[in-house]
Amino acid sequence: MLNRKANRVMALVLLVVGFSTLFRILGNPRVAELHGSDIMALTGCGACIGVAIVGVLGRIHLRND
Repeated sequence: MLNRKANRVMALVLLVVGFSTLFRILGNPRVAELHGSDIMALTGCGACIGVAIVGVLGRIHLRND
């Protein structure tokens, strides 16, 4: 099992990768035509789906311990 420091580093790396990808995608001309509220809605949906996936995988992992 990972310690807390490794979990924090992993979370930081995932945030950097996620935000860098988001900003690269926002530079796309097709996406640039979207309104800010549309982008925020897509980001919120992605965050909710991500949290749900992590929650399900976390429960599976805890059952196996």
